[in-house]
Amino acid sequence: MKATGSLGLLWPRLRFHCLRLGWPALLGVALAIGAGAVELIAVDDLDARIGKLRQTRNSLRARLASDTRQNESRGLQVADLVDLTAIDPVIAGIHAAAQKNGVRLEQGEYRLQAEQGTRLSRYRIVFPAKGGYPQLRGWLDEAIAARPGLEVEELTLRREDIGNETLEARVSLGLLVRQP
Repeated sequence: MKATGSLGLLWPRLRFHCLRLGWPALLGVALAIGAGAVELIAVDDLDARIGKLRQTRNSLRARLASDTRQNESRGLQVADLVDLTAIDPVIAGIHAAAQKNGVRLEQGEYRLQAEQGTRLSRYRIVFPAKGGYPQLRGWLDEAIAARPGLEVEELTLRREDIGNETLEARVSLGLLVRQP
C-alpha cells in the first residue's frame, strides 16, 4: 500500500475507536492534550521565576545577616545610657513626643528597680494613653529613637466602639539607667 492510503485509513479508524469508547475517553484525551500544553507553556516559565525568587531570597538573607552582624557589633553600650540623676529630661522628652504626636497621656506610674549583679537600674514607666493608632505609633517610635535604653515592655490597646478611631492604650516603658 501507499503511504497516503494508510494515512487515509487512519482518520476513520481513530474516529471509530473514539466513538466506541465514548465521551469519557474523549475527555481523557482532551485533558492529556491540555496537560501537555500547560507543561510546554507554563511550567518552564514558572521554573525560571522560581530560580529568580530563590536568588532574591538568598541575596536578602545575606544582606540581613550582614546588617545583623553590623548591629550586633555596636550594640547598646553602658556609656550610651542616661545617668540615674538625669531621668527628668528623658521623661520630659517622652511627654513632649506624646504632645507632638497628638497623644493624651494620663497620670503615669514611675518605679525604679535595681538590676541584680549590675550597676544598672530599670526605670519602669506606665502610662494610660489615648489617641489614634498612627499617633500612638509615631509617639512610641519617636520616644524610643530619641533615647538609647528606652524600650516598650508592654502595650495594650482597647477600643470601646468600632466606629471610634481613638484607642485607649496602656503603655509600659522601661528605661535602663546607670547608677552613679
